[in-house]
Amino acid sequence: MRNICYTTAIQDIVLKKASKLWSETFQKDMAQEEAGELIIAISHYRRGRVEISAVLEEVADVLIVCRQLMLDHMMDDTLPEGEDAVSFVLNIIDQKMERLQGRVLRDEHSYKPRGI
Repeated sequence: MRNICYTTAIQDIVLKKASKLWSETFQKDMAQEEAGELIIAISHYRRGRVEISAVLEEVADVLIVCRQLMLDHMMDDTLPEGEDAVSFVLNIIDQKMERLQGRVLRDEHSYKPRGI
């Protein structure tokens, strides 16, 4: 199965060209817009107004703009020494997944859902 968090080398080239063509501000505005559209799609899905495919389409858009943000800041000098944007994000994901795993292990037998 292909890892959905990564784009292909050719797709990365397209994302880098888009970054050069349009301003950094525009790219960040698009990221905000796509995140907002995902929020709306989830709300509409929960109310039965759209199918899950609409939510997943917005997930794809958000993943694309997130990848573009990482590529745009690949070698940002504010990142910890020795890390590029991708390794920084992967380290954060590992930390957050470890925390989630701990919560799941703690709560899997005692959690009582409050409703959706």
